[in-house]
Amino acid sequence: AIRKVIQHYEAKGGVSAKTEVDKNMVLINHSKGFNLVDFKDKVGFTVAILTETHVHDVLITHAKLECLMFKESIETGDDEWEANIMGTLYKLTKLKPDKANTTAQIWANRNNEFHNALVAACNINGLLQVRSKYLQMKEWFATLANNHMEEVLIAASNHDHTKLADLAIARKGDEACNKLHIHMMAGADTLVQNLKANGYISKN
Repeated sequence: AIRKVIQHYEAKGGVSAKTEVDKNMVLINHSKGFNLVDFKDKVGFTVAILTETHVHDVLITHAKLECLMFKESIETGDDEWEANIMGTLYKLTKLKPDKANTTAQIWANRNNEFHNALVAACNINGLLQVRSKYLQMKEWFATLANNHMEEVLIAASNHDHTKLADLAIARKGDEACNKLHIHMMAGADTLVQNLKANGYISKN
């Protein structure tokens, strides 16, 4: 599996693919508290085997954290919070859904900005720290699942995002959180399938 990760960073044109892999593995494995790799002094590391159960657990945990923080933001957010949501939504809706004219990387960046805006009014440090941990893991899974997809053209869809923004502004906390959870879990099965197809996940 590690060869595929290195090839991914080589394809992105990094100065040192191995350095990029090491940096990301160390960041996630040690700073974030996940056992993705086994390190041996002066030898290097081997990639720990992922399981479908573990991946789903991370995705579900992340989704529930987002919902907790979203509800807190709905309860405490001010006019600036609302404006930030609408501003990031506007940038997303500039990516038209009628044809595949947007790169996956551009869409991912703007999607992340929007989701960060939804929870930006939550100032509970414990939730912020745990969210960072699970967001890092989810993004790592996405990198492995979507190798070489950064420049692929896609048709952006923003129906869910518009609905989430409307519910947030209307302060409909329960409905908004239910919608967010469904939205965030919608791609879970596809992500797992891609991880299997790319050889990063084993059978339980």
